[in-house]
Amino acid sequence: MTNGCTADNIATANPEICPADDVPTAADWLSERDYDSAPVFEDGRPIGYVTRDAAETASPDTSLAEITEPLTVDVLIASDSPLDTVLEALYDRPFYYLADRNQVTGILTRADLNTEPVYQHLYTKLSQLEQAFRKTIQEHVPDWRETTPLHPDILDAIDERLADAKDAGVALDPIHYAQFSTLVTIIGNSDAASQALDFDAGHQASSQLDPITDLRNDVAHSTPVIQNTDRGLTESGRTITHLLDQYQLIEELLATHNE
Repeated sequence: MTNGCTADNIATANPEICPADDVPTAADWLSERDYDSAPVFEDGRPIGYVTRDAAETASPDTSLAEITEPLTVDVLIASDSPLDTVLEALYDRPFYYLADRNQVTGILTRADLNTEPVYQHLYTKLSQLEQAFRKTIQEHVPDWRETTPLHPDILDAIDERLADAKDAGVALDPIHYAQFSTLVTIIGNSDAASQALDFDAGHQASSQLDPITDLRNDVAHSTPVIQNTDRGLTESGRTITHLLDQYQLIEELLATHNE
């Protein structure tokens, strides 16, 4: 899955070229399509890009050339960049272009993170994390049923899934029938399990893992993982800032577990 989640897989391929010759037309064209940016071509070759913000704020007598920005290295991203690189790049700026042999081959935006390659990659990572949590609990909280304040309905659901597995002859340890949110609750209530994952204590684990649970639910139900294309921790909904932090935490937890 890792190799299937690169900038090239995520980006929108072959972005439309801005056809306008003047700023007002460019502003209208970008607004009608809800584009934040579009490449500008001359004689069949890309000479730069124009942003809707620049087009809408420029005076009508400004030439398109005056607001066209060059396709310099800071707005280009390698097509084989993995997801961690993509997230870090999109944290710095809201869009990038992909280019090959003097042609623009794609545009990558924060909204493009709500795509199938990202969902598949995150699903794999979160599944690995879920298995890591189960092993951590088995090793450090073997008495989790007695020591964790879980609602009786949760325990009943675990027992039902375990009974079904026994009837099918495929039963595993009971912890394998606990849902992700339950695993987080167990870890958050155990300093031993939390510290095994490099948290200082259970309360720290809970505060940092609750957003991971929300991300896992969004991935499982194919709901947007980016809910706000702005950057910042104070913005409503999950932003690139939140997703970057959560992805880095997942990677750190998996690395700690594998040490």
